[in-house]
Amino acid sequence: RLPRVSFRGADLSGASFEKTDMPLSHFDATTNFARVEFFECQLSNAAMQGAQLQGATFRYTDLSKANIEAASFRSANLDSSDLSYTLARYSDFTMSKLMGTFLYGGDFTSANFNHADLTAAMMSDGGVHAKVSFADFTGAVGISPDTFSATQLHGEHVIGLAPPPAPPPV
Repeated sequence: RLPRVSFRGADLSGASFEKTDMPLSHFDATTNFARVEFFECQLSNAAMQGAQLQGATFRYTDLSKANIEAASFRSANLDSSDLSYTLARYSDFTMSKLMGTFLYGGDFTSANFNHADLTAAMMSDGGVHAKVSFADFTGAVGISPDTFSATQLHGEHVIGLAPPPAPPPV
C-alpha cells in the first residue's frame, strides 16, 4: 500500500504494478511512463494532470475520481478500468482501448477519443452520465446506440458521432 506517494519526476519506464494500492498518489508530465503496466491497481483520487501516459497499460485499474485533466493516453490500454467521476477535460484518448471501461460521472469535456475502441464502455449508470461536451469521437469504434443510452446529449456539442437511426415507421 502506497497512499499519497509522489511519483513526480520519477522514471517508471518498464515498471509493472500488480494489485498495488496507490490512492491519492501524484504523477505529472515529468513522470516517465514508457511501457508502464498497472494491473488491478487502486489509483482512485490520483493527481495526474498533464501526465504523458502514451502506450501505458491500465487493466482492471481503479482511476475513479482521479484528476487526469489534459493527460495523454494515446494508444494506452484502459480495458475494464474504472474512470468514473474522473476529471478528464482536454485529455487525449486517441487510439486507446477503453473496452468495458466505466466512464459515467466523469467530465470528458473537450476530450479526444479519435479512433478509440469504446466497445461496451459505460457512459451512463443509474442516471449518472459522463459529460462529453465538445468531445471528439471521430473514427471511434465500438460505439452503439447503447453506449450513450440514457446519456443526456441534448444541447451537447459532440464531434464525430452519427445521429441515431430514425425509428421505424408506424
